[in-house]
Amino acid sequence: MAGTRGARMITTIYHSPLGDISLAATARGLAGLWFRGVDCVPSKCADSARFDMNGGGLIDPDSAATVEEIEGCDALSGARPMCASSPAHGSAIAVLERSWAWLNAYFAGQAPRWVPPMDFGGDDFEHAVCVALLGVPYGEVVTVDEVAASVASRIGGAPDVCAVRDAALRCPVRVIVPIHRVEGLLTPDDPRERVSVALRTLEATC
Repeated sequence: MAGTRGARMITTIYHSPLGDISLAATARGLAGLWFRGVDCVPSKCADSARFDMNGGGLIDPDSAATVEEIEGCDALSGARPMCASSPAHGSAIAVLERSWAWLNAYFAGQAPRWVPPMDFGGDDFEHAVCVALLGVPYGEVVTVDEVAASVASRIGGAPDVCAVRDAALRCPVRVIVPIHRVEGLLTPDDPRERVSVALRTLEATC
């Protein structure tokens, strides 16, 4: 989960049953995944170029003009692999494809046993929080206290519930990093909590 400084980032939009999801990736990994209109856009993802996974190619965020044509970009049917003329773009698009496939499996009621590579920066503590969150099994729910205890066991020291809560809420990758499986992060009237409840319900009924 190396830092994203200086890396070209590309985004796409995934249409989920719970609303549209934006994904952002660099050649190193997934840098952001958030529900549009619900989550705050991670600051480092705000000026990303956008890639249309359904055939539109790479879109410049300022002019909305196609700046690179992508061949074989039918990501939904998977008929052909994507092919970018720029090797750097191709690596980021490959990350988006893997993330898109993860979401397809997840919203089909499956529990993916793999995660795409991650590249959302952060310090060692934030990485430890993300690792602890990734360890929460599909369909289960834990408390912030339990996550804090898991983090403390990894890095040492006493559990810091407030710091863990803040780090979890700063995580730029939702769903794949399952902060929705942690109760007590958000108030019931927060739109992000309503999405978390919907995700937990989805997992409980599959």
